[in-house]
Amino acid sequence: LQDNIFRRFTNYNEDSRGQVKDSEMALAMVQDVPDIIENGYMKLLEIVRLVGRLAFGSYFIVAENPDAGLPLLIAGTTIVAYISQNYTKNVEYIEAVSDRQADIVEVVQEANQKYR
Repeated sequence: LQDNIFRRFTNYNEDSRGQVKDSEMALAMVQDVPDIIENGYMKLLEIVRLVGRLAFGSYFIVAENPDAGLPLLIAGTTIVAYISQNYTKNVEYIEAVSDRQADIVEVVQEANQKYR
């Protein structure tokens, strides 16, 4: 993934490369790629496993007691509503933190270049 990102970046024209800060590229290579793998791909596999367990468990509960279908539906709807409500806030917070980290790395790189 890191190789592919770097290859795409180097294939951009000079104007496009100039729009990307060096600090953002460095953070993408060092921090964001491992974060995507750990918190993206691996979590997706975990979510698929848990949803499968939930689906099979719900099926057996409803097969054993059909009256349990409505409470399961209400609980599932509530969970989905809560997650969708907080997802946007969480993404905005993570992006703000990432932008701040890029600014810090940029300041450190600039200071390193000017005070050698």
